[in-house]
Amino acid sequence: MREPRAKSQQRLRTAGALSLLPFLLFLFLTTGYASGRPPLVRDHTTANHQTHVGIENSVIVPAYHEAENIPVLVRRIFAAVEVELADASRTEVVIVDDDSKDGTIEAVNVLRAQGYNVVLVTRTGDEKGLSSAVLRGFQEARGENWVVMDADLQHPPEYVPAFFKAMSAHHSFVIGTRYGPGGAVDKDWPFFRRLMSSVARSLARPLTATSDPMSGFFGLTRDLYMDSKPINPVGFKIALELLLKTGVEKHPHELGEVSYAFAKRTVGASKLSSKTIIKYLYHLANLYRWQMGFFGLILLEGLLVGICWAGLYAIEVGSVFWKGWRRRELRRKEKGRLEV
Repeated sequence: MREPRAKSQQRLRTAGALSLLPFLLFLFLTTGYASGRPPLVRDHTTANHQTHVGIENSVIVPAYHEAENIPVLVRRIFAAVEVELADASRTEVVIVDDDSKDGTIEAVNVLRAQGYNVVLVTRTGDEKGLSSAVLRGFQEARGENWVVMDADLQHPPEYVPAFFKAMSAHHSFVIGTRYGPGGAVDKDWPFFRRLMSSVARSLARPLTATSDPMSGFFGLTRDLYMDSKPINPVGFKIALELLLKTGVEKHPHELGEVSYAFAKRTVGASKLSSKTIIKYLYHLANLYRWQMGFFGLILLEGLLVGICWAGLYAIEVGSVFWKGWRRRELRRKEKGRLEV
């Protein structure tokens, strides 16, 4: 039966009013999203060019309290590069440490004395965090092709050459995936972490077609980064930011994937906390707003109105059903008393 027009209009007005609250909250939370910083790289056109000669590949490693893992990581990277790329002298490892004071400096000095090409950047100012550390690594890198990876050995160093090979095959952005063909996650990885990863990945999938947008194991070329829109190092998922800001998503032939087996941390403690989860959600909301633009915001408000309208309608239908059921129950009980 068709409902009265006045009732339908009233429901629509109520839905519009209710939708304003989440819409205004979304706008408020994303208003502070800065325009970001322009991509900064080492200048290869001046005297600095002499320090770059011979280096083609840079591995950027953000680190904090990872002194025990760094020697193993660096040795495994160079061993893999020597085998797969034949010449490890054209590769460097750039470690950006947030002033851990845990022996990282001493560990890097030992590696240098052993002949490994390792650059250590120790940040002692107020700026902290994984994403900004990655951008600082880009600024210091001497190579033309870059790979970013964690220092905790959950990203196996043996896969690093595959990223550089993929970039040599005309991919300007290569992302490591745990969920593509051939990818895997350590069977001992906690269920809670698996669940968190799955939820976070699902929330980001509308923004990107990659199978693992949450990956912290990725590579890109210096040229692609230089052409990027300003980058905002919010949160710890810098790969997702770069996927959108470099515009590589619009050119699928330039985007590649490398499947890898995600390992379980054996030394040190995880940096995941409630604070990092909140920062990720904030970052995600800002990326959605940046991607949508003005007309996207209008569509978002329309979607919220539709959701509120459907919710109100469901409540009304449920209320009618409940009242009808209660009346039938009361009649049944009344009839039972009369029969007695």
